[in-house]
Amino acid sequence: MLELLRQRTNPLRKELGKHPIYQSVKTPEALRVFMSYHVWAVWDFMSLAKRLQLVFTCCELPWIPPRRPDLARLVNEIVRDEESDLDHLGRPASHFQSYLAAMDTVKASTKPIKNFIAMLEAGEDWKGALSRAKAPHAAARFVEGNLAIAQDGAPGEVAAAFAFGRELVLPKIFSLFLSCLDESDQLDEEWTPLKFYLQRHVELDGDEHGPAAEQMVVHAVEQDGGDWEPAIDAATRSLEARLLLWDATHQAIVAPSNS
Repeated sequence: MLELLRQRTNPLRKELGKHPIYQSVKTPEALRVFMSYHVWAVWDFMSLAKRLQLVFTCCELPWIPPRRPDLARLVNEIVRDEESDLDHLGRPASHFQSYLAAMDTVKASTKPIKNFIAMLEAGEDWKGALSRAKAPHAAARFVEGNLAIAQDGAPGEVAAAFAFGRELVLPKIFSLFLSCLDESDQLDEEWTPLKFYLQRHVELDGDEHGPAAEQMVVHAVEQDGGDWEPAIDAATRSLEARLLLWDATHQAIVAPSNS
């Protein structure tokens, strides 16, 4: 049934790989627009990862050993790298914090996402904070879909959205962005933090995390009772949401007055 999931999501994954956004992010201004949308996806990734940590590891007291230590290791490695990796200067930082630093370097707008985080830190409900943070509409819609899966989805749905909507497609997506950035000789030093972020994800997700994530989906679906349709639906919705986010970002770059 894993093969069925691959087959059903393959057209969307191919569509992502051919999206025109990879050719439109070639100037400093386009880069700033892209990052102002994409930062929301960088942030909500961690909610999916943390939900999987709750599923596959023990985060309660008293501690109970995980049934699948291999999957517990996978999730813990992902969380470790995402939440406490080293940035391009060798300093401990979450990937989200590294991305914000990269945005500051190229003078991309970080006010909406920083306001959003400040509201969360103050204890505000994420839905209320998102509505008041003035995120781009497409980015807010993307976050809403992913948070709904992270909070309310069954383990198989969360694992499928995470693996097929993130881990298995992001290395290819980020490689495409890197090729576009490498073609430009503008603001070379200012692009270094972003290039490091993209290269780090290609390295981690492609070489270490991505392939093992499929086995996480298999185990989670089996835990859910063996029904693959909800997992396929969740993966499909996750990919469709990414396409809509890319559509809106591309439009904001090529026709800003209409976005």
